[in-house]
Amino acid sequence: ISIGVSLSQSNPQASNPKDVSFFGSMLFSRRVSGTRVVALGTSKEVCGIKFENYGSHSDNYPYSYFTAACAIGITRDEIDLVIQRIDSTLTEYRQVTKTNQEPLKSLATENTEETTEAESHEESRS
Repeated sequence: ISIGVSLSQSNPQASNPKDVSFFGSMLFSRRVSGTRVVALGTSKEVCGIKFENYGSHSDNYPYSYFTAACAIGITRDEIDLVIQRIDSTLTEYRQVTKTNQEPLKSLATENTEETTEAESHEESRS
């Protein structure tokens, strides 16, 4: 299972590469792995070759976006948990960027105390 979601279209403030990168760190700190965030307008040079919109499949893609992929063997409960975390993180991200606030470090390092059934199951398998 794989998804791709535009960050720019629903939130014009999301064109700032630093803010888009911050969204990626928000996902990671909420234990959402398997995502890749691509910030519009980011360029990188590798061995003398310049890549526009680095990380994207096209130099001309018009939006910042993120992709998420799941591993084989993921359960329905785990998928629901990932979607719930992505949804709540997107909501927080939109609130921070909509008000033009500097992304708060506390948002990126916030640790959720709730343990879901899927997390409990994962911990018991370890």
